Amino acid sequence: MQRPTITPELQKRAIDIVLNRFNKKLEKRGRAALASEFETFGRIQQELHEFEEALHMKVIQPERINELADVALYAIWGIASLLTGECDW
Repeated sequence: MQRPTITPELQKRAIDIVLNRFNKKLEKRGRAALASEFETFGRIQQELHEFEEALHMKVIQPERINELADVALYAIWGIASLLTGECDW
């Protein structure tokens, strides 16, 4: 099976989706860092579970994309939280 190519345009679209969802989440919840690596892990795990549910329920592609983008946004939020140097428990 020949896999499709991820063009620079598709890469940019994917990153834009994640950044847009991340910015909306920050507007809603505030810019506070996640408290710990355990909170980051829990958020990512929750979003992975929601993505898995979307796969099994065969929801429409945009919703699956949104669930997967939420996994990525919490990974980014976790990285940014660790970079503050104050999330060490």
